[in-house]
Amino acid sequence: MYFPYIRSKQFDLLGLKELTERQLLHPSVIPLIEPIKDSAALKRTIASFVKHDQPLAIIHNPEVGEFDRSQDKLHSIEELKLTPPILPAFITNEQFTGSLITGKHNLLITNRYEGTDFKQIETLASQYETTQIVIEDPRLQPISNAVRLQDPFTTLKHVEDYLYADDEFFSDDHLFYLEDGFKGFADYSINGAVYYEKGFPAKAVSLHIMYVDAYQNLRIKHFTSDSNEDYTNPGGKFLEAATKLARWYQKYQDQLILTYGLSELLQYHQQKKFPGLGVIKKLSLMHHLELVSAYFYQQIKL
Repeated sequence: MYFPYIRSKQFDLLGLKELTERQLLHPSVIPLIEPIKDSAALKRTIASFVKHDQPLAIIHNPEVGEFDRSQDKLHSIEELKLTPPILPAFITNEQFTGSLITGKHNLLITNRYEGTDFKQIETLASQYETTQIVIEDPRLQPISNAVRLQDPFTTLKHVEDYLYADDEFFSDDHLFYLEDGFKGFADYSINGAVYYEKGFPAKAVSLHIMYVDAYQNLRIKHFTSDSNEDYTNPGGKFLEAATKLARWYQKYQDQLILTYGLSELLQYHQQKKFPGLGVIKKLSLMHHLELVSAYFYQQIKL
């Protein structure tokens, strides 16, 4: 199983909803959403997953965004009327006692702070049988029903710096998680673990695109604009980055999976159209989740 950890920003939710409606997600790809606010987009996304019987996990005690500042955040999330195939998830922080859990099929997200009581977590896992435990620190020894959560995405201070890190290793968890004693794997996709309330203006545009290398590792290409002297003309900068993407795809298309997300980005380049930074992020996220879904559908050998 694969759990992409996603904060509920608008375009990430739109991407998840579209993947579900187009039936592009494998059932073993279970997005793990940390809600940041009670938005219409969040409700529509949950409704779409329910309609299409697609598994989705919602964190009931989020640590970021408006829900984190709300004294009644649990009640607000309960009002979303979560039903199967929606799975409840909980962060085992200092305030977590296990009393929030009311049934089985839960996820516990642990190792978020020093001093975690893993005996308590294992007891809860045993008590609720099918609980998935998501562990953030890969140095920990595997425990029963654990899913390893890592943050392999390289977050640079300035977007233009991706010009000097255009191709890098992302993950091989899909190859070794069973051998390492885990039941699944998880990451933060192209977003990274650090949460930012708002975006920052950038001088560059970079497209973060996953692919599978000859050794079956997941790698990531950063296609970045060149004219990055100031904050103007994001549309032109997108076309610079997209031109690099198109040339790369044309050269290696026989070795690449053309997902819906990737095909849409290439089409925007062909049309010389700038869809906006939010859509770019949405399509890049969709491409990653489609790629992992292709692995579970055995369309590719990861």
